[in-house]
Amino acid sequence: MAKQTLVLNSAYLPLTTVSSLRAFVLIVLGKAEAVHYYADEPIRAVEREFLRPSVIRISKYVDMNYGKLKLTKPNILKRDNFTCQYCGSKDRGSLTVDHVVPRSKGGTDTWSNVVAACWNCNNKKGSRTPEQAGMKSVKAFRPSYLYALGINNPPEDWKPYTFTK
Repeated sequence: MAKQTLVLNSAYLPLTTVSSLRAFVLIVLGKAEAVHYYADEPIRAVEREFLRPSVIRISKYVDMNYGKLKLTKPNILKRDNFTCQYCGSKDRGSLTVDHVVPRSKGGTDTWSNVVAACWNCNNKKGSRTPEQAGMKSVKAFRPSYLYALGINNPPEDWKPYTFTK
């Protein structure tokens, strides 16, 4: 897998991640500047080696609407690591979205009430809570915008910009 580079806007706020080669091209085109580099893996050209960017800052300010991550099936599956929250199955073909407290019992479409579930577990649970169905209870949570970008375990160079320890 190609190394990823964290892209910051001009105010040093995280925007997205791109491949380190794409980041290198943005630097060469003058659209971004490197903030940190990977020390271990240079980019090799025919006659030269270049430092591989770890964090870049784009020249233009781009406003991000942080905290407004939409409640969609792809975002729920990504948050739950494409894993059934009841049995641990990773069969992507059978994953659905389940309401922990069913809508028929007053459950709502919120981050704290929806989880990834395989078809078998979703069918077994039906219109009951996990406890009523004899299944393990689950903890659903609202992911941060950065979590949706896959920045849940960032490299050390990224931590000052992603507000993680």
